[in-house]
Amino acid sequence: MTLRIRKSFSSNLALACTVAITATCWAPDASALDFDVNGNYYGGVGFGSSGIEPVVNESGYSVTDSSDSGIQLFLGRDISRRMSVEGYFSDMGAAELSNDVNNGRINYSTIGASGLLYLIGAGGADALASRRGFNIYARVGFGRLSNEGSGIPFNRVNDWHVSSGLGAEYNLKNGFGVRAEFHNFDSDARVVTLNLVKRFSFRGSKEIPLMEALDEKPEPTFTIADGSADSELVDAEDKPAEQPTVARKDSDDDGVDDKDDLCNSTAAGVRVDVSGCAFTGVLEGVNFTTASADLTQDGTRALDKVIIELKKNAEVKISVQAHTDNRGAAAGNMDLSRKRAETVVRYLVDVGGIDLGRMAAIGYGESRPRQSNRTAQGRTANRRVEIKIVK
Repeated sequence: MTLRIRKSFSSNLALACTVAITATCWAPDASALDFDVNGNYYGGVGFGSSGIEPVVNESGYSVTDSSDSGIQLFLGRDISRRMSVEGYFSDMGAAELSNDVNNGRINYSTIGASGLLYLIGAGGADALASRRGFNIYARVGFGRLSNEGSGIPFNRVNDWHVSSGLGAEYNLKNGFGVRAEFHNFDSDARVVTLNLVKRFSFRGSKEIPLMEALDEKPEPTFTIADGSADSELVDAEDKPAEQPTVARKDSDDDGVDDKDDLCNSTAAGVRVDVSGCAFTGVLEGVNFTTASADLTQDGTRALDKVIIELKKNAEVKISVQAHTDNRGAAAGNMDLSRKRAETVVRYLVDVGGIDLGRMAAIGYGESRPRQSNRTAQGRTANRRVEIKIVK
């Protein structure tokens, strides 16, 4: 009996190369906002059903059972909004064969690598980049098929094969997800699996590379006021133009009129907010929904004020630093703060058109509290986003 592993290999190879090259050229490059320097990694395991159809030719054998249970293991990396690369191992079980005098089995397993092209992302570009929500993808790759016979002689032809597949994923914000997939190993073997997926990143507590390196040296270049709906931004070195018909008084020369100044004795050169008090760097009003990196409506309004000020000061470079309180696991808080800082930078880029090269995002988690976490007031103060001017 001859076991045919693959037919028309050259045509399949040409098709796979065409698809892979087209997908690579079409997919946008990964953004530093979406992935850190190491990218997002993921792994998973799946269970399902396999279909195996060895070619018996003139051997006298017939296939009596072409289906079995299958298991698939995989490890991959997201490399752009739409592209991932993945290595896999699949055990497809065995096909059972018989003739007039003999019964036997041929076991199938394969190992290989694929490129995945994400075609549809229900959550839009940002969700597609982080693989959140529902996504549909196609895969193409290469692998090597292995067989073991039990009681049946066989010949294996063309160990290497082209693989292809189609799947759907649904991923949660915590990195866990499920994947349903059809994976075809050319004409002889295929498997349908339901998979559990977990995405993770190898990130430390250091600044992510939105800029190569920033030496934080405070420079009182501009002032950002709080993020309430009626706030305005004030630049201490670029005061609003004096109206000739309106008498104004600014006793401490901080750019805020005495009638609006709640701190009317600010020292010279100190950056102030809209109330005339010293600016701490904390962006009041930049809020997120509980346990997530999704901005609230108040949060976006506060960042709209930041956009105005950054456009007025085009030479300024900043780091966006996010902090949490101490509720929950420290590692989870670190990851959440990092994602919140990235969300702020993403908003400034996507909505405000601010150059990404001017900004860096850092997450400190619970490591730098302003107040004690023993009280609700202290925890609220510790959940904050700060901007530091650097050069």
